[in-house]
Amino acid sequence: MTAVVEPVKAESLQRVPLKSITPSPTNPRGKITNQSVSDLVASIRQHGIVQPLLLRPVKGGRFEIVAGHRRFRAGELAEIEDAPALIREYTDTQVAEIQLVENLQRVDLDPLEEAAGYAALHNRHGYDVAKIASSIGKSTGYIYQKMKLLALCAEARTMLGSGYIDEAVAVMVARLPHKTLQIQAAKEVGGQEPDERMSWRDAKHYIETNFNMKLDGAPFDTKSETLLPKAGSCVACPKRVGNFPDFDEKTMKPNICTDTACFKAKKDAAWTATKSRAEKMGQKILGASEIKKIWPHEGAEHLYSDAYVEVGKAWDQDPKRRPLKDLVKDQEIELFVAQRPSDGKTFTVARRKDAQKALRAAGHEFASAKAQKDAARPKVDIAQTVRARSLVVLISRVGERVAGREATPALLKMMARLVVQSMWHETVKKVALRHDIRPEKGDGFHEVLLDEIERVNAPEAFGLAAEVLFTRLVDGNAEPEKSEEFQSVLRVLQIDYDKLRGEVKEQVMAREKERAEVKAPATKKVTKKK
Repeated sequence: MTAVVEPVKAESLQRVPLKSITPSPTNPRGKITNQSVSDLVASIRQHGIVQPLLLRPVKGGRFEIVAGHRRFRAGELAEIEDAPALIREYTDTQVAEIQLVENLQRVDLDPLEEAAGYAALHNRHGYDVAKIASSIGKSTGYIYQKMKLLALCAEARTMLGSGYIDEAVAVMVARLPHKTLQIQAAKEVGGQEPDERMSWRDAKHYIETNFNMKLDGAPFDTKSETLLPKAGSCVACPKRVGNFPDFDEKTMKPNICTDTACFKAKKDAAWTATKSRAEKMGQKILGASEIKKIWPHEGAEHLYSDAYVEVGKAWDQDPKRRPLKDLVKDQEIELFVAQRPSDGKTFTVARRKDAQKALRAAGHEFASAKAQKDAARPKVDIAQTVRARSLVVLISRVGERVAGREATPALLKMMARLVVQSMWHETVKKVALRHDIRPEKGDGFHEVLLDEIERVNAPEAFGLAAEVLFTRLVDGNAEPEKSEEFQSVLRVLQIDYDKLRGEVKEQVMAREKERAEVKAPATKKVTKKK
C-alpha cells in the first residue's frame, strides 16, 4: 500500500513514497554505486529504513533530499515503497552547508568531494573562506589547500584516487600550472606501493628542485611589467608561492615561481634584450665553445678558465681590490657578453691578456700574487701568531665557562651546533639521511642539520649531536667495537650490543631465507640439432 503524503508544514515527520523523492543536484558525495550500498540494501530489506531522510519540499509536490542519499539509493534497490522522512524548509545555501557537514562526517570521505563541497559554498553561495573554516572548526589554510586539489588535471586526480600519490603530495602537484607538468611530477614522486612513493619531504624537495624556480637571483628583472607583457610582474603573480592564499611562511619560501614555462620565457626574453644591447654597444656574444671552457660542467658557477676575467669583478692582483673596469677606464678593450648555462645569468668578460695590456696602458703595474705575498709575509706572520694564541686562550675560557654552568637548553643547543659545524661532511650527511633530512637546492647537509637542531627541543638537538659524534667514532675506526670509547658509550647508555647483534642477525637470516625460497626463473630446454 502506498503512503499518502500530507500537506507540508514548517516541519513534519512522515512517510514519503520514494517515487516522490528527488536526489539533490548539489550532493557532494557524487555518484553512489550499487556495490557501495550492498550491505545497507540487505539491512533495509530486513528492517526497513530506520533513520529518517531529511527532505525539503520543491515544485510539483515533490521532495528533494537534503541528507540521506545512500539510504534513499539503498531503499530503491531494496524495492521498498516509502521511507520515514523529516521535512523542513531550507534555502539553497542552508542545504549546501548541511550536506557539506554531513559529508565531512563520513569515514570514507574522498578529498576531491570534500574540496568540491567547500568550493560550492564559496563560489555558489557566497561564503568566504574564513566563514567556511569557522563553521567546521578548521583553519583557512586547510580550506585553501583542500580547494587547491580541484586544480588537478584529470590524470592527476585519477592518481590521487588510486593512491598513486597521497593528498599532501597532490596539493603540491596541483600548484603546478600546466597539465603536462602535473602529470610528470605525479609520475616521478608517486608509486603503486607505499615503498615506491617518495616521502613528503623527498617529494617536496624534488618538485621544488625540478618544477619550481627561485626568483631571488633570477637572470631577469622580476619587477618588470614589460619584459613579458602577458605575464606582467613576478611580484604580484598568483603563481608566485608568496601569493598563494594558503601561504605559510614557516613551511614555504615566498620567492618561488611555479610556472617553469613562464620563467624560461622571461629568461629567454631577458637574454635576447641583453644581446641586442651588447651588439649596439659593440660588444660580442661569447660562443658556445668558449662558454664551455669557462663553465665546463653543469652547475658550474665560477669562471674556471683563466683565459677570461669579469670586468666588474676586483682585479686579482690589485691590493685595493678595485674592479677591472675602473682600472682600465677609457682604454680600449674587447668585451664579450656570456650567459652562464646553469642559471642563465649574464656576465661581461674580457680576455685576460687584453685586460693586462689595457692595465699597462692605463699606468698600472701590479706585482704578481707571489711577490705581494712575500712582501706582506712579516706582517702576516705576526697577525697569524696573535690570532692563533688568542684562539687558544679563548678555547680555554669557553671550557671554563661551560664547566661552571648548569646544562641549560641554550647551552645544550650551542654544544650541538658546535659538534655539527666541526664534523666532516660525510658524517653529517649520514646522520641527516638517517632522519630523512635532505637539503634543498643551494643548501648543504650541515645547513639542514643545523636547521633541524634549531627546530627541535634541546634534548633532541643534543641527541642528534651525540649521533654525529658516535657516527664519526664508528666510521673512523676499522674495528670500533674494540675501542674504549665505543665500549664507554655502551656502558653509559646501557645498550646491550650483543643482544642488538643477535636481533639484527635474526632479521638478516630471515631475509636470506626468503630470498632462497624464491623460485628460480624457468629455463628453456635447448635441443641440439642433429
